[in-house]
Amino acid sequence: MKLSWQKQLALSLRQKPNPDEPLRLAVLGVGSEINGDDAVGVLAVRRLHPRFGSCGRLLLREAGLAPENFSAPLRRFAPHWVVLIDAAEMDETPGTIGWFDWRVVGAGGGSTHSLPLSVFGGFLATELGCQVGLLGVQPARIEMDAPLTLLVRAALRRLTAGLGRILEKEMNDARP
Repeated sequence: MKLSWQKQLALSLRQKPNPDEPLRLAVLGVGSEINGDDAVGVLAVRRLHPRFGSCGRLLLREAGLAPENFSAPLRRFAPHWVVLIDAAEMDETPGTIGWFDWRVVGAGGGSTHSLPLSVFGGFLATELGCQVGLLGVQPARIEMDAPLTLLVRAALRRLTAGLGRILEKEMNDARP
């Protein structure tokens, strides 16, 4: 039986170097607001920020097309986990949400980002000693000046609701 993305993410976040420390989590919304469904990562972080923006163990950033530009704030924050949220081609129905380890995220040329997320994930894992994962949403349209599609808009609501529940539990739970 395949676990839901929420269950996979919650189980993953429990993996950290020192289980006695409270989780330090960075969430980066990746993508372009002017390219249709590619905006999903940025919009997800924007929706989560009013609810969680002041939590000291959680760093939320709209990273746009160049998440590598946030390596200095990430280094200062010293997260156990970095979760990237982005549109991701998974050969699934548009709006499907998936949880992936950075090592299985393709390094191919189809990326709209200046640095492929697999390369950025490897850099973070090596330089910061943290875990890295991707919450991907299958896009329907990634075209210049296209609006967010209805299927991805619905996925955005599901993603922020589910991730919000996980963040609430993790940020309020100081146990290992």
